[in-house]
Amino acid sequence: MAAVREMTRLFTAVDERFGGQHGRTALVQYLRSDVAALCRARFRTEDLRRQMLSAGACVAYLAGWKAYDAGEAGLAQRYYLQAYALTPEADNDLHGAFVLRVLAHHGMEVGRPEHSLDLIDEALRRVRGHTDPATESLYVVTRARALAMAGRGREAVAEAARAARIVEGADEREMPF
Repeated sequence: MAAVREMTRLFTAVDERFGGQHGRTALVQYLRSDVAALCRARFRTEDLRRQMLSAGACVAYLAGWKAYDAGEAGLAQRYYLQAYALTPEADNDLHGAFVLRVLAHHGMEVGRPEHSLDLIDEALRRVRGHTDPATESLYVVTRARALAMAGRGREAVAEAARAARIVEGADEREMPF
């Protein structure tokens, strides 16, 4: 799984530097062949298996991000859902919360925000008390946006103010992959 994490860092760096189209085909092929096979493999310990599934979820998420960059929102959602499906198998509730936050954002970005508030509320429930303030504030900002899109302006403003209070003094270097 160390190799999968390193490949994910490499594909992420290429994405950030050159945009989502660069390396997309290679990433999808890597996901379909190497990563899928590794996720089905047997491991010496259950912990190693869970780590591999978590690493696989990261690759699936990145494939979704790249699909979204390419204007393929439906395909992006399918990759995000695959990433989410791997998180309970990996017993990684925080990673599951991260993907729920991404799904909430995705719904808002594509003009289908009807489930965004429920998604982000579940994500917040999972991270509350289990992550650093900088990370939690990202979830709260997403909730503020979902509230605004639901026509609940006052609550959205209050939630944005809460996010600002949470992040005060937080170290942005603590934010997760």
